[in-house]
Amino acid sequence: MLHPIPGGATAKPEHGGVLMSRTQKLAAVALLAATAYALGYVESLIVLPTTIPGVKLGLGNICVLLALYLIDARAACAVMLLKVALSGLLFGSPATLLYSAAGALLAFGGMWLLKAWGALNVVAVSVVAAVLHNLAQVLTAVVLLQTPAIALNLPMLTIIACITGIATGTVASRVISALRIHQATATRKEGSKGTKRRSRCERYPDKTRKEFL
Repeated sequence: MLHPIPGGATAKPEHGGVLMSRTQKLAAVALLAATAYALGYVESLIVLPTTIPGVKLGLGNICVLLALYLIDARAACAVMLLKVALSGLLFGSPATLLYSAAGALLAFGGMWLLKAWGALNVVAVSVVAAVLHNLAQVLTAVVLLQTPAIALNLPMLTIIACITGIATGTVASRVISALRIHQATATRKEGSKGTKRRSRCERYPDKTRKEFL
């Protein structure tokens, strides 16, 4: 049974998601998109020890994973699109935006399918998404620049994607676990309070409901 949550109508969450109202979903999407934007800015300031252009930590993918596992696929897609648009327009060029969009779309598609499949944990899904992100960017560069030699960077990019995917996936996994535990605890406390109120109402039927709230 779903209980109404202040702030709007209650929507049934996807498997493993956190129960929240539509208003809370919108607020959560906005917060995650803003966080992804901030992480993208921090990421743009970090210079990685590699000569391969375009290599990043993928910190913003943490927010996409949180939206996918705690809300739903539509929310995760919204966070992903906002992340790409804001980061591309503010920190890059039209070409950078195109590469980011190609990588983000393929990575999100992989995350969504693997999450729906349910056989892999968050860290594994994050690694696959990171690999797909780099693969899409390399293929886009090969097509646009007509330079097949760019594909020679794929082995090194795959290794880097595995490392960054494990790191971001671990962070996302721990946040997801902490938030689920917090909601479960809050739900148990609320259920316990409701049981005590009903018990007092049954014990003193002549008293009004307001006296027990």
